[in-house]
Amino acid sequence: LQNDRPALRVAVASSIRTVLILTVPAMAVMASCSDYLMALMGPEWEPAADVLKLLALVGIGKAIVFFTGPLLFAVARPHLRAVMLWALAAVSAGTVLLVGWLLTGDSAREQALGMAASRAAFFLAIVIPVNIAVVCWITGLRPRSFLPWLPSPLLSAAAGIAVVFLLGLTGLLDELPAFAALVLAGTASCLAAGGVLFALEPRARSLARPVLRKLRRPATA
Repeated sequence: LQNDRPALRVAVASSIRTVLILTVPAMAVMASCSDYLMALMGPEWEPAADVLKLLALVGIGKAIVFFTGPLLFAVARPHLRAVMLWALAAVSAGTVLLVGWLLTGDSAREQALGMAASRAAFFLAIVIPVNIAVVCWITGLRPRSFLPWLPSPLLSAAAGIAVVFLLGLTGLLDELPAFAALVLAGTASCLAAGGVLFALEPRARSLARPVLRKLRRPATA
């Protein structure tokens, strides 16, 4: 599609929308269950739960920007891709060094949390805006084109987080073994997030239909 800009724009828009649908709720489920996931790994890992929550934001950012490289190769702009990678790598390395220096005297938990926060801020404030700007420039998409794609994934993510938060308020999860608490929290979060997503997002339903058909065929046979 490199010579068909309208078709390229539609393909990129479809890809980014699909990534938002698949990634935002999934990372929200992982963030909501991070306390129980880290507890399952052992007491020494429990302080890393907040780190995992922040890294979930990084996961969303990485999923969104992964399409920039293939897009630039498709339109024969590998040099721009190289410049972007080196420039962002330099800023990233500088951020790591600065945060590491600022947190030198802090505890290991605070250092890990501070580094994770710096990664999340770097992606949200720099990496995602730069990549979206490049995508819009290459394809002709407008930044406001992304706005209609956000409500369904965000509401789905909120539902996944809310149900685990409410379960936590009841105290039920605290009384269960770590594995049982993780299974219950994960299942409830997935069902809530998936239910909201399928109810609000036609694209999610269209993506799920082929999978459901394949699952039904063996059962029918």
